[in-house]
Amino acid sequence: MSPSDRVPPTVPDGRPALIELDGLVVRFGAKTILNELTSTLSGRAIGLLGPNGAGKTTLIHTLLGFHPAQAGSARVMGLDIRLQNREIRRLTGYMPENDSFIAGLSALRLTRMLAEITGLPRAAALERAHEEIGRAHV
Repeated sequence: MSPSDRVPPTVPDGRPALIELDGLVVRFGAKTILNELTSTLSGRAIGLLGPNGAGKTTLIHTLLGFHPAQAGSARVMGLDIRLQNREIRRLTGYMPENDSFIAGLSALRLTRMLAEITGLPRAAALERAHEEIGRAHV
């Protein structure tokens, strides 16, 4: 059975689990940020709590397709993060803890990333980001 053929776990009302993690590993260089996470999260909304540096933002960014996983797999609403991240972003609401400022990220890259979260393809998101930044005279 291929990964796309398998049936995801369901919650009591029969819906797929909201988030399913199976041995998920994410590294930045030599540093392992998420180490073999395995869990099934269900409910209508999920909140992640933990100290700064615990990997909450990295997990969310990985589930949305902005950071690649080095090993393992994950599904959001039954959708594979490697194969269906555009659909996941279309269906997902994401509210950062603070204003949408990410250190080292230019206004253009931030605007493009937010456009991609809404489901625009990468090239269209970049074009739209250029238009909006130009309009704002940033």
